Amino acid sequence: MARNELRDKNLNILGYVDTDSNGKQTLMDKNFNIKGYYSPIENLTRDRNLNIIGRGNILTTLLL
Repeated sequence: MARNELRDKNLNILGYVDTDSNGKQTLMDKNFNIKGYYSPIENLTRDRNLNIIGRGNILTTLLL
């Protein structure tokens, strides 16, 4: 599993994206609260309650 930090222009941490070996991604805020998921097999982004948010990887929109 790989973890990437998401930072703003002032280098403050906004959140993290964990990527599994199968490509599934999990978005967490800076306090490690899960915000959503992306499945490359389905090509869907879901919120933390697994409701479909949209097609494609639009995880970062869940941080705002």
